[in-house]
Amino acid sequence: MKQIYRILIADDEPHVRRSFEKVLKRHENRNELHGELLELEKTLFNEADKPEESFSYEITLCDQGEQAVHEVENALREDRPYAIAFLDVRMPPGIDGVETGEQIRAMDPDIEIVIVTAYSDTDVDEITRRIPPLDKLLFILKPFHPIEVIQFTAALATKWRHGRYLKSLHRQMEEELKFREDNIMVLYKRLQDDIQKRKRYEKQLRRHAIVFDTMDEAVLISDLEGRLLDANPSFRNVYGYEKDELLGKRLDQMHPNGEEVVETLLDNLRKNGFWIGELPIVRKNGRKGWIKLNIKEYHDHENELSGYISVNRDITENKRTFDILKQQKNLLEDVFTRIHDGIGIVNENEEYIFVNPAIARIYEVSVEELLGRNVMEFCNDEGKKTILDETIKRKDKQVTTYNLDITTAKGNKRVLRISAYPRFDTNGTYQGAFGVLQDITEQQRLREQFLQSQKMEAMGKLAGGIAHDFNNILTVINGSSELLRSKLPEDLQEDFLDDIVNASFQAKQLVDQLLLFSRKQSISPEILDINSTIMEMQTFLKRIIGVNVQIKMVLDSELGLVEVDSGQFKQILMNLAVNSRDAMPTGGMITIQTRNITIDETMQEAIHGSKVGDYISFTFDDTGVGIPKNVITHIFEPFFTTKASEHGTGLGLSTVFGIIQNHDGWVNVESEENKGTRFSVYLPRIDSDYVQEEQRRHLETELKGRGELILVVQENAAVREFTVQALQRNGYKVMSESNAQGARKCCEKHRDDIDIVLADVDLPDSTGMFLLSEIKSRKPEMKMILTSGYIGDNEKQVLIDNLHVPLLNKPYTVHELLVAIKHGRSAEYDLTEYCELFEICEFLKNMPVSQEYLNEGWKRMFCRTLAKSERCKRKRYFFETGKQPEKHMTPTGHIIKPE
Repeated sequence: MKQIYRILIADDEPHVRRSFEKVLKRHENRNELHGELLELEKTLFNEADKPEESFSYEITLCDQGEQAVHEVENALREDRPYAIAFLDVRMPPGIDGVETGEQIRAMDPDIEIVIVTAYSDTDVDEITRRIPPLDKLLFILKPFHPIEVIQFTAALATKWRHGRYLKSLHRQMEEELKFREDNIMVLYKRLQDDIQKRKRYEKQLRRHAIVFDTMDEAVLISDLEGRLLDANPSFRNVYGYEKDELLGKRLDQMHPNGEEVVETLLDNLRKNGFWIGELPIVRKNGRKGWIKLNIKEYHDHENELSGYISVNRDITENKRTFDILKQQKNLLEDVFTRIHDGIGIVNENEEYIFVNPAIARIYEVSVEELLGRNVMEFCNDEGKKTILDETIKRKDKQVTTYNLDITTAKGNKRVLRISAYPRFDTNGTYQGAFGVLQDITEQQRLREQFLQSQKMEAMGKLAGGIAHDFNNILTVINGSSELLRSKLPEDLQEDFLDDIVNASFQAKQLVDQLLLFSRKQSISPEILDINSTIMEMQTFLKRIIGVNVQIKMVLDSELGLVEVDSGQFKQILMNLAVNSRDAMPTGGMITIQTRNITIDETMQEAIHGSKVGDYISFTFDDTGVGIPKNVITHIFEPFFTTKASEHGTGLGLSTVFGIIQNHDGWVNVESEENKGTRFSVYLPRIDSDYVQEEQRRHLETELKGRGELILVVQENAAVREFTVQALQRNGYKVMSESNAQGARKCCEKHRDDIDIVLADVDLPDSTGMFLLSEIKSRKPEMKMILTSGYIGDNEKQVLIDNLHVPLLNKPYTVHELLVAIKHGRSAEYDLTEYCELFEICEFLKNMPVSQEYLNEGWKRMFCRTLAKSERCKRKRYFFETGKQPEKHMTPTGHIIKPE
């Protein structure tokens, strides 16, 4: 391998420079002398096997010291340093060789410097002091021999090369040593860190062990096949098993369809390494529940997959609560969307920021169009003033309720009833209001009709108030008259008893009329063919209207059926016929027309008071004098009449109105003076085959008793005495009590002897229904009958009708009493839920006024369906608290936790 050494020659004499160059150039290929030198070098350094190297020199000649310094500086910059510098001691006029060597040494400590001088001008001590170190400084005396130069050059070049190599090796060794020291320090620090980490890990493991043992969640460790390896104490709380019972076993038995569930979980874990979700579980005692499961892989210290760790949280109660809340949320959203009342939120500037669809329908815009609009945009000046006044009140933290006239986006006038609740932020700053809007336009329009209904309701309360006592009196009169027949001679019976019976019958009809128009009288609806009934009544109607008035029938041959009380329907026909007759004193024509009609939403707007559905309609037209406009709004009021007192009672049309309302229908009247009047009656249609139920007939001999013991519970002494006498005369044994307390004691004493209990609905210390239910609970086979002169509460009537308890209305005859007894002995009914139902009815009746959400309409709707509901206590809980009851609440108010 050929080595190239850079040689720097600085001498002011040109011939000296050329001499150096010739000598070195001539011998740069290995000559004999050079070979001898190489052999000597091998021997010196014990490198006998060292391959021979050839030398080559790159020579730079300088005539001044400054030039030599500059060349060395450039060589170092280019990383091509000079191995040897031959420097003449004197190089005028510039710096001398010593100064030049001093500057070169300062730049390159490794360069070999040769001072070319003579003894006469050389101070060796001064030179060695200025150009250290001594081993890199040689002197050559002038004149020099060529071989001397060659030897110097070869030796110094080799020495320079070895020096640089040794220096490089030393530097590498120092770097290696420094690296090893650094590594040792790093390893030491890492060891210290590992020790600290191990201590921390030990502490952490102890903390984890505490957490593991005290966690509420069950923590399970299983192998790759799903077999249990370990579990914390909460495992028993969640699953009911002790850990030792299932160690080494798969957990199939803890889940419904356990084997399939575990296999599915293992498949997911093999694919994904984790699984999070909810699963049903079966506890050791068989109870079911739900857990939230979080499973992950775990690895051993060699990072090998070893199994799975799962955290099992019991969410049975949370899930049940969540399901309830979700149902409530869905219910609230559904109610909010479907509710007919408008619900909206306005900001402090009365601009809508939240509305439901109902409020948008009120304003006749879309929800999107209403948002951001000001309430006052839809009001006149008076309405704007009202809003500003009410806003001032709300800022004073008052809840305001007021009416507001608006004009909708389509120009329609409407009246709104607004209840507004102020909103404030945490700092008490007014933020606007939450409002409930009701469109009361229709209510305002029907205000007159409402006032009329109030008059009729007041009259009904008056009629109902006297009905009970009056029917008790009539019961005694009728019953006593019948009992007297067997004791008085035949001639006296005709003279007195018939008059008494007729008079009491007329009194009963009067009471029925009063109860009828007030809608307090109970009805017995049946499926009826109106056409047949009208045809049956035709002869009777002609008799009462006279020969001057003609009747024309226009009957629809395909007319549907209705469910009405037959007697009351005939009364409608009779009252309308009499009213038309009186309107045609000189004669005329009455036209009775029937037809089927289906009312849709469009027709509902055209027909006053109508409802959507299928109906039959029959109209009663006359050609009479008509009804004045100032009178027509009063014609259905009780006791209102335009006739002389001897010709009218004012109950005819009010009775018609009451009957129709009682059958969920309505009546409209159209009239024009001197052109006649039309009454249009609408009743719900039943399109089904007409089946007339055959009336059971009872012979007097079939109604006689055979010594059965009957307990009569009746507050009124006269009615009680008549009932006892009537039953005893017809073969029954009778015991009587005046109140529920006495009846209970009697039943306890004679419970095995009494066959049937006859109790009044209203007793001084209870109700007949309560009494009968208590007796029934002690003796389920006991038969019972209720009696009533008047059932004041619609709720009680609904309960009696739905529970199918036999009811004997006062006044009753001996025959009706005996028939009721026979029916009661064969009737089947269930009173087990009555106590709860009646209790709720009483609760609703006594509802505080402050709970406005329970209006009378709600009460009536609730009581109509109450007897058919098996969630009585749950419904009561709703009305009491204003919240939904527990999902698992039973009818008796108990909570049953699901398994």
